[in-house]
Amino acid sequence: MLRLDEPGWVEIGKRCSAGRRSLWMRSTDMTLELCAGREGDDSYLLITRDHPLFAELLEVMSTARFAATT
Repeated sequence: MLRLDEPGWVEIGKRCSAGRRSLWMRSTDMTLELCAGREGDDSYLLITRDHPLFAELLEVMSTARFAATT
């Protein structure tokens, strides 16, 4: 099963010419997750609310999500 098959992922990056690589995010009140690469399975990052940059990273990624989905 690919990471992107899990619910909640939103594409926020530009797709590569092959249509497989990009950047995706999902978030809850407690976590911010990022994944990238082929269907999101090349790189993965989980940032929890206790990380000192959580709020700033969530704001930047949420802004990117807005731009990508409007």
